[in-house]
Amino acid sequence: MSLRLHPEYGVNASVQKCFFCGEAVGVALLGWNRGKEAPREVVLNYNPCDECEKKFATGVTFFEMSDEKTPTSNYVVVNDAAVADIIVGDELRASVLKERKALLLRADFQKLFGHLISDSPRDDEGNPAPLN
Repeated sequence: MSLRLHPEYGVNASVQKCFFCGEAVGVALLGWNRGKEAPREVVLNYNPCDECEKKFATGVTFFEMSDEKTPTSNYVVVNDAAVADIIVGDELRASVLKERKALLLRADFQKLFGHLISDSPRDDEGNPAPLN
């Protein structure tokens, strides 16, 4: 694979950030980038960094989804016993315990876990504040 260099910005590098915690996880070489200068920081995917993956592995992770059904960076990790209190249906509970993760729309996530993340910085629309 080759990289087409930008005539002014060269490899046109960006620091790749973890979507969930904002920590640097690598460097993205964007090169030509449709003729534009690369941003200093970029989130390229929803893959967690190693540290977030370790946190997720400690229990069952509930992820908040925006009203447009895209992930926000809010999540809560709970132990298996807590899942029984959160999810009523046996089949759904078994599925969540097997998969170790669940996606919740913003309203449902806020009802269940809003008190845990109420101090998180948010923009005017209620989305998690962007990375600096």
